[in-house]
Amino acid sequence: MRRNPDLIEKILASFEEIETPGAETLEIDGFSDKEIYLHTQLLADEKMLEAKFYRTHDNTYSVLPFRLTQSGYNLLDSLREPKTKLLAKKLMTEGAVFLSEIVKEIAKRNILS
Repeated sequence: MRRNPDLIEKILASFEEIETPGAETLEIDGFSDKEIYLHTQLLADEKMLEAKFYRTHDNTYSVLPFRLTQSGYNLLDSLREPKTKLLAKKLMTEGAVFLSEIVKEIAKRNILS
């Protein structure tokens, strides 16, 4: 599987919209349950969000979203900022924590203006 920066952004945005944590499984149009599951796990590995993950013996995948962490909100903000969005997507393969730190430093120094 290759990481999909667009899916990562959509997952983070979906978590931001949660009104009742753990009430519904995560679904994103245009992406399979397995893609959503694996990308959400990557974000959870980096402590960007909290969720419960379910995989059945017949390879059914589902994610119960709970919340974004502060790091998750920071990454989402970085992906929404026009000055840093392109850089953020290019660096997505380096890991979300590394990406978040780089984007925050660039924004702080205002390098891209």
